[in-house]
Amino acid sequence: MTKIEKIYVKRVIDKWDPIELLSSYAPPDEYDSETEKIYNLIKDKKNLEQDNLTKIIYDVFKESFGGDVFLKTLDECKDIAINILHLYENT
Repeated sequence: MTKIEKIYVKRVIDKWDPIELLSSYAPPDEYDSETEKIYNLIKDKKNLEQDNLTKIIYDVFKESFGGDVFLKTLDECKDIAINILHLYENT
């Protein structure tokens, strides 16, 4: 398994658009800070597990936007983790 590239994490996060900012008025770099945090937490992992990545995604967005704005569940974050892991395993 090779290392995931940050651009792939960004693509998944931007497509997800968890706060629905990109689909309205936000600039294309809206989630770059969150993408950077997620990437930095996973970039050196040799065996990245789905549950760990799910929690990382959830925690990063909850910390950035707060519980009153970030309303996604762990299950929704799990779907995003699966998408990132799919890229991670196939790069």
